[in-house]
Amino acid sequence: MAGSLGNLYDSVESLSNDYIQPTFHKDSLLKPSLSPCKADIVPLQSTAQAPIRSLGYDNGFVKGLVNYMIMDDLVVKPMSTVSSITLLNQFNINDVSFLEEKVVHLGLREGVALLKASLESKTVLTDVFQAKKFSKYVTPAKEEVIHTNGS
Repeated sequence: MAGSLGNLYDSVESLSNDYIQPTFHKDSLLKPSLSPCKADIVPLQSTAQAPIRSLGYDNGFVKGLVNYMIMDDLVVKPMSTVSSITLLNQFNINDVSFLEEKVVHLGLREGVALLKASLESKTVLTDVFQAKKFSKYVTPAKEEVIHTNGS
């Protein structure tokens, strides 16, 4: 499979049930079924202002209080001290002061960019979030349109 979407699928498939909420089944993510009822379809954007519900530790697919490491190629693994040290050794990083934490905004625009990049690239996170100004995956917001004719 081109891109990195297959890595994400494989990561969910191989994730131990110890990390999954007891009421959740991985097949609902790995083998989703389409609902025949239009009322079950959630719109990506709504014209009405809907309240945003915050997810707590017990909401979602995985159990709370576990951190996950998402690699550039969308491989996802539970994070531990051992896995962090192994990763540092794998990339031959001896001085952790060279590492940088990056907090990113993840809205609809970035979500679409992640989806596009995951279908084509093996460096998804870099392509979407480390682009100089805009990558080929992120379309500029209306207020960020770049004019090239000198205006």
